[in-house]
This record gives sequence, C-alpha cells and structure tokens, in this order.
Amino acid sequence: MWNTLALGVLRHRRSLVGLLLLLTVFFGWQARKAEITYELANVVSPTDPDLVYFQQFRRTFGEDGNVLVLGLADRRAYQLPGFTALRDLSRDLGRVAGVARVLALPTLPLLTKDSARAQLRPARCLRHFPLRRPASTACWRGCEPSPSTRGRC
Repeated sequence: MWNTLALGVLRHRRSLVGLLLLLTVFFGWQARKAEITYELANVVSPTDPDLVYFQQFRRTFGEDGNVLVLGLADRRAYQLPGFTALRDLSRDLGRVAGVARVLALPTLPLLTKDSARAQLRPARCLRHFPLRRPASTACWRGCEPSPSTRGRC
C-alpha cells in the first residue's frame, strides 16, 4: 500500500506541487479577512453575579488590556502600620518582571501648577517616609477620600 502511494506521489509530483501552490495562494488570500478578538469567551453564564459586576465595571471605567487596577477599601491604610504595609506591597509589586510602574498612596505624585509653562508638573509627595501618623502630612490629607467619592468605588 505504501509503495503504491509513494509511486502515485512521484508520478504526479508536478500536479501535486501546483495544487499545493494554488491552495497556498487561496488560503493566503482568505487569511487577509481573518480577525482577532480580545473579548472574553462565553464560558460563564451571563447571569453570573461576578460577570454582571465585571461588565458593569467595564462599562463604568472602560478597559485597557495593559493595566491592572487593584482597589483597596480599608481605613487601616490611613494609619501608619497599614500605610507601611501598602508601601511594602507596592515596592514588591514594582519588582515583578513586566511591571512598568506601580501607583499607590505611598508613591503618589503631587501635581503642582507651573504657570510659566501652563502645565502640571509631577513631584514626589513624600520625600521621606513618615515616622508618625501619615495623616499629619499635607500630602496625606490630599489623599484621603472626599465625602463625594467615599463608598463609590
């Protein structure tokens, strides 16, 4: 059987090479219509509460495949031990391979107005890590949630 197949391929090699070339051109032509989607596969029920929450989050904040946002809702972050733990966590996350930047309360830049150039300039809010309660610094008071945003995110 294999002998017959091998002899058939050798006898019709020019026809088979031509057929392969035609198929390559045809599929190459069809490949220009191929599209890639970055949408989630429908493996979870559309009524799943976590998926419903995620879809609402995407409608509210949009999406960017290159950004990971972690939210923190803990008043202990406004006290020195929690603030220190948050600084250590942001430092550790910044050391992970592939992470370009970590923006957290301890590393938050302070935007100052540059009237001469008509732009905002970032500056380090905390030049030295506070040794007492962080809320005593002017930068920290600007980081506390305002009554209008508290409980929204």
